[in-house]
Amino acid sequence: DIAASLVIPGSDLHYAMLYVPVELRERLILISAVKAEIEAIPLMVSDRGVARVKLEWWRLEADRLEQGKPSHQLTQSCRDHAWANFEFCCAIRSLVAGLDDELSGQARDKRTEQSMWYEQTYAPIYKFKANLQHSIEGDQLRNATDLGLCIEIVYSLLNLRSLALGGIRRISNESVVAARCSWDEIQSSKKSTGVVRLLESE
Repeated sequence: DIAASLVIPGSDLHYAMLYVPVELRERLILISAVKAEIEAIPLMVSDRGVARVKLEWWRLEADRLEQGKPSHQLTQSCRDHAWANFEFCCAIRSLVAGLDDELSGQARDKRTEQSMWYEQTYAPIYKFKANLQHSIEGDQLRNATDLGLCIEIVYSLLNLRSLALGGIRRISNESVVAARCSWDEIQSSKKSTGVVRLLESE
């Protein structure tokens, strides 16, 4: 089936899915695959204008999915499932909007702005995943969402240099200055104590 073909043996997703109940596995894999497809655009497309066009295509694809007429193979696989609902389409739009926003190349000045970007971009899809597994509310839902946001921050730190080389700055200027670091250091292939301090502080 398509879900099984999307999991690369030895990948993070492969190991995560080993512990997921069978009845949830396909839907979580499909959601993760849609997310990964969209997230790859700013990194894989060097021309920002083209990247923005591709992101806009995905925003429109969320509209098409909501209407039951998706074009992409992944969203077509989602279409006939009851869980591929309005909330899922909204989560796709939030992800697209956040990625489009950061293509401006401007870092957030404050840590609070950085946190807000992660919240607006990624919280909807993690809330959706959490509720898909079991209906939760309040503190439990917030904790599940916060865990997802922490995962995204860690991946952003792991890819800090490659993101910065593409003009994408997910670390706030406030954090960079506090670590006595610079964007030139982050983009350099050389080891830097400033980058080490930055990673430790984040």
